[in-house]
Amino acid sequence: MPRLDGARALGAEALAERTVIARWCMGDDTQLVIAVNLGDDAAATPALGVGRCLHETRVGVAVAAESGRLAARSAAAWLHTNPGAETLSG
Repeated sequence: MPRLDGARALGAEALAERTVIARWCMGDDTQLVIAVNLGDDAAATPALGVGRCLHETRVGVAVAAESGRLAARSAAAWLHTNPGAETLSG
């Protein structure tokens, strides 16, 4: 699979009781970011930057999460080609 060779976890962080964000550095130095909110309320997200949305559970979830709010019962995944120095405490 492209990008998987040499991939490594950068960390994961609980954002709320039922919300988590995780990041991986892929083998080609892109960054995979997945955010999941299993709760009944929206959750605040850190600055995610704008990446290529790979998947969102419904239209608008990814853009809202990039702006700081992950909707209740939603998930989104992005590929950042220029992730900068963003890291998670892990």
